[in-house]
Amino acid sequence: MTAPIVAGAEAYIAADNVVDPPGWTTADDFGFYSEKRPSVYFRLGIRNEEVGSVFPLHHSRFRVDEAALKVGALTLISAATMFLTAQRGSAGG
Repeated sequence: MTAPIVAGAEAYIAADNVVDPPGWTTADDFGFYSEKRPSVYFRLGIRNEEVGSVFPLHHSRFRVDEAALKVGALTLISAATMFLTAQRGSAGG
């Protein structure tokens, strides 16, 4: 599931902006979901000092750089399209 996300992101932003950081533990139930269905957990970078998007999640001054939302949406659309096309191809047409 990682390959379509990486390819989808690289289609819209420079490949050197798509990174594979070290893993981290989170306090949510994603691990349980991924035991049941093919899954990938990715982070969308939203830091942008020009618009004041510099504070971490859960900080009272956290702010999303809304320009990043377009990149995230396009990445997901591209990844879903690639995944579904591959599934259709592997099913024999």
